[in-house]
Amino acid sequence: MKGLVELKAAKAMRLILVVAAATSLWAALADAEDGVTPDEIMKALRPGASGNTFIKSRQPESRPTVDLEITFDYNSADISVTSIPALQELGKALTSERLKGETFIIAGHADAVGGEAFNQDLSERRANSVKQYLVEKFGIAEATLIAVGFGQSKPKNPDDPADPVNRRVQILNMETRTGTK
Repeated sequence: MKGLVELKAAKAMRLILVVAAATSLWAALADAEDGVTPDEIMKALRPGASGNTFIKSRQPESRPTVDLEITFDYNSADISVTSIPALQELGKALTSERLKGETFIIAGHADAVGGEAFNQDLSERRANSVKQYLVEKFGIAEATLIAVGFGQSKPKNPDDPADPVNRRVQILNMETRTGTK
């Protein structure tokens, strides 16, 4: 009985951390980079990262984040073919000694075409697609990747909520260590 209570408490604490990190993610505005390398991703996502070339933050203490333009076709959770190279580089970075074992949020987003409930579900499926790709192709532990959907609530292009660039996934480092590896 005591073990079950401790397990529930640990799950509740993890959920609180995910919600807190997701809230800080909302404040981020991403700038896409083409042809990103694993080293650039590692620099952007390492704990204590500053001067992140991928993100302009409104909060001085936001968590390291990278927007890799992992995109999806309309009404689909299938990763677009053009996004595979970025996912390959992300997988290499997340399995590097500098980032291996840290916890990351995979934040799924949808454009504003369709209803809110549909887009919420779609964004969750997109985040899970990226998570499964990283787990299957790179052997990353599922427990270190937390898939979260934001629906249509945080468009990359707020001036055109139907813009395809809003169908994407972002990566957020949950770790708070400040040392370098």
